[in-house]
Amino acid sequence: MSRPAPCPIYTLRGAGAPLNTLHFRCPGGDTPLLFSGSAKGAIHIWNLNSRRAEMVIEGHCGNSVIWVSTLRSGDSLMSQGRDMQVCLWDLKEGRSEAVDSVWTGSVGFCQCSLLETSPSNYLLAFAGSQTEEVRRQPQGVFCKRL
Repeated sequence: MSRPAPCPIYTLRGAGAPLNTLHFRCPGGDTPLLFSGSAKGAIHIWNLNSRRAEMVIEGHCGNSVIWVSTLRSGDSLMSQGRDMQVCLWDLKEGRSEAVDSVWTGSVGFCQCSLLETSPSNYLLAFAGSQTEEVRRQPQGVFCKRL
């Protein structure tokens, strides 16, 4: 017989909608963060020391957020929503501005994938408008601002 799941250490509340995606960011020596994307288009940035949301980004025109990821620099966040957009967010100095976006043509639940090959070289793959295709974003188009 298997053992029951352990009790949680703590519970983060306040997202206001079901969560679709989670992403940890634990840079060395800095505050550990948890990013969550909700069904109402909100991205919460949770401080795991204070157990509170440091910032809430209202994005994707209220559509579900299905993927979030931070870049190695820690100053940028990428998110994918059911509004058919992948957005790049500038988080420097407490900002929460979408600085660029790419239209995917897909409203499915397939998440993007991001590969950082070096500090200034990225590859973004996402499902295309046809269910059987995968598209790759050229480096010079969307990733030039990363």
